[in-house]
Order: sequence, then C-alpha cells, then structure tokens
Amino acid sequence: MDITCISTHKGFMKNYVYLCVNQELHESFIIDPSWEINKIYQALNDTSSDLKAIILTHSHFDHVSLVDDLTDKFNIPVYINQTEAEYYKYKCKNMITIKKNSSIYICGTTIHTITTPGHTKGSMCMHFDSNFFTGDTLLIEGCTIFDEDGGNTTELYNSLKYLFSFIKDEWLIYPGHANKNKPGLPMSELRKINKCSDLKSQNELDDLLEWKNALGNIR
Repeated sequence: MDITCISTHKGFMKNYVYLCVNQELHESFIIDPSWEINKIYQALNDTSSDLKAIILTHSHFDHVSLVDDLTDKFNIPVYINQTEAEYYKYKCKNMITIKKNSSIYICGTTIHTITTPGHTKGSMCMHFDSNFFTGDTLLIEGCTIFDEDGGNTTELYNSLKYLFSFIKDEWLIYPGHANKNKPGLPMSELRKINKCSDLKSQNELDDLLEWKNALGNIR
C-alpha cells in the first residue's frame, strides 16, 4: 500500500488526510477526510485509484467534514469505532461500526484497529504493514487536547502508555495533525522528540496538558 499525505486547511485548522492506495488493484481508502475536497479528488486522479471506503479515527468535525460529500459521490462504506458512534450519536450514510480492537479487510489489505480512548470516548488508531495512524491520540511532538465531551486524562494516559509499548520502532507514524515534523516519521525518531514518550505518571501528563506543552499542533 502506498500512502499519500494530503495537507488540508480551513482557517487556522490544519489537518492531514491519508489516501491509502493498493496500486495493483487500483483501489484506495481514505482516513479522516477533513477539508479541501478538490485535493482529495486530485490525489485520486494522481494515483489512478477508485475510492472504496472511509475510515474515521474519531468523530470530531475536523475529521469528518467531507464524509457526506464523499459518500454521496462514491456510495462507499464509512468505518468508525462503535463506542465513538454511540456515545456521540454520530450518523452518516453507509456507516459500519467497529467493535473494540477489531480488524477490517479493505482494498486487499487487513487493517488492525486499536481503541485508544482519552481524546474522545471511542478514539481509535489503526495500522497495516509498517504504517500506523494515530488520529488525535498521539501527535509527533506530543499528544493532544482532551478537554471536550468524552475526553479523559486517565484514559488518555493509559492509551499513550500502551501505544509507546506496542508500536515498533520501524513503524511510520501518521497523526491527524503535524506541525514542525511531517507525517511518516519512524517511531524510533518520535520516541526521541515526543514529550509523552517517557511519562512516569498521570500527573506528568496533567502538567504537560495544563500548560499545553504536549501539543504538537494547536487545533
């Protein structure tokens, strides 16, 4: 699978959208379609791929704003964590809910999902091959805000500790937002620069988030 990183903007918001392409099948799926739909159409054209699915890391508006446009045009399924959809009452056309820590098969590839609550109640990460997509749970330089409905520092701390123990050094990290460093950094490099890589307690995370030093990007 080839990964096309699409940098999108709306006002002060900067999001990364990921188009994952199976070149042999000429099929693709997209993760967290946010803004600037013409950039997505251009990426589909550049990769000569047919869009087959949407996968959402969570339901915040800046990650789902183009879901309706894409499902109307392509009539494709939309995958989202079951807890996320139920807690926030998120609905869209062709929605398929994923149970905790499940796998889905799309475009000739098995995508493994990991439920990582804390940013939202049902945030999830996903990985296939050596590619790991973290949504807003883990950024390059730090972690993320949590002070919204369903956010929880204890859950975020546990999710971060799990991710740092689970992700292999050679895997490439693709977050929903990036600032100084572009997406696709190996986990071995992220461990050196991420402020949350060596948290000893939840209090340390609380201190980082209180002063917003843990944020890799201001949303």
